[in-house]
Amino acid sequence: MTAQLWPSISGSTLRVPWNKPLDIDVSDKSDENMSHSKAYFCLKVGLMWMEQQNVKFSAIQLILTRHHRDITAQKKLSVFKQKFITDYIKYDTK
Repeated sequence: MTAQLWPSISGSTLRVPWNKPLDIDVSDKSDENMSHSKAYFCLKVGLMWMEQQNVKFSAIQLILTRHHRDITAQKKLSVFKQKFITDYIKYDTK
C-alpha cells in the first residue's frame, strides 16, 4: 500500500510505502548538540514555509517563530566573538 503526501516543500508528491519500516533514529542523544548555524537555517526555512501556508498559522505563531530565529542569529554571531586570553586562564584566588 502506498500513500501520497502533498503538497511537499518541493511542490511534488511523495510516495511512502506503508508496509516498509522506516530507518529513523528517534533516540535522545544528549551528547550531540545542534549548532547555532544549523538551528538558524532550520528556523529560516521553517518560517518561509509557514509564511507560504497563508491561513494555517496565526500572526502570533509567525511572530514567535521570527523571534526564535532572531535569537538564534544573535547566538550564531556571538560564537564568532573574539575571546580574551584571560578567558582561558583560571586564576586561583585562595
